[in-house]
Amino acid sequence: MSIEENKALVRHFSELINKHDFNAISDLMVPEFVAHRTTYDMSRDDWEEEGKMLFATYPDLEHIQEHIVAEGDKVAWREIYRGTHSRMGKKVEWINTYIVRIANGKLSEAWGTIDSLNLMQQLDVVPE
Repeated sequence: MSIEENKALVRHFSELINKHDFNAISDLMVPEFVAHRTTYDMSRDDWEEEGKMLFATYPDLEHIQEHIVAEGDKVAWREIYRGTHSRMGKKVEWINTYIVRIANGKLSEAWGTIDSLNLMQQLDVVPE
């Protein structure tokens, strides 16, 4: 795939997140997809379960992609999540960065950083 096709796939991925369409998102991933997080790796099924929990906690969650950059089979972007915690009623926003590798038109591997500390501070779980 071309760099522009890879970027389009990532934009479509974001659109599906905002539609909460996890079946369609899973279809964009190879079965052996793995997301490398700072402290652990997640399978495609793990990623889907985490996404479902996230949208249950923040039913109005919005996903915004910025600064999409691509080279070869990799696409990187900055993403912003905004939403309201369902039990606490607090509006939050946090920023992540992601890099994905695309193989045969599907997401095959990902590396991400998540601003968990900022999120926990906004929820008053940890002090600022």
